Amino acid sequence: MLRVASVRPQSTTAGLSPNEDKRTEVFLAGCRMALSGHPCPGCFNVDLWDPKYFPEVSPAELLEDVKNAGNKYVTVVGGEPLDQYEELVLFLTLLKDNGYHTVLITHYVMDVIKTSYPDVLPLVNVIIDGTYNAKKRIFDEVDVPGVTHVIGSSNQKFWHRTDSRWQEVNIFQDDLRKAYCA
Repeated sequence: MLRVASVRPQSTTAGLSPNEDKRTEVFLAGCRMALSGHPCPGCFNVDLWDPKYFPEVSPAELLEDVKNAGNKYVTVVGGEPLDQYEELVLFLTLLKDNGYHTVLITHYVMDVIKTSYPDVLPLVNVIIDGTYNAKKRIFDEVDVPGVTHVIGSSNQKFWHRTDSRWQEVNIFQDDLRKAYCA
């Protein structure tokens, strides 16, 4: 079972899409790093740290919530989604099997994901990695679509999967629409 904080059906701060740049945004609850006393500097999702305050939902039930949103573009955020790794893999598998384009936002960096959470790699299209750092904040809901209304701080990296290969994308120079809408 997944601890789910909320599902936002038509979010405009979750990345680009061919659907008027709206994506379904799934907020998973829980962040072990924060609960252990080491949150991202300036974390703005403090309410999501402790998963015990949120309902448990099966991956299949969560897929139904996403389907009801009527949008084939999904962004999974938290808390920390990878802290619910096994159930997250089941949910991401359901999304992929049903033709969804998926972005995963995590404080873990790609090297850690590759070694500790490898099963998510073939299931998502984009990963935004790295801890949020308020001192390097670039988040702005109206500035640069696909960049500053999604990526919280400049230290975070944007990764795009083409076939089975992951490539880091320069968020200010490359065309992100290709990655978000592929």
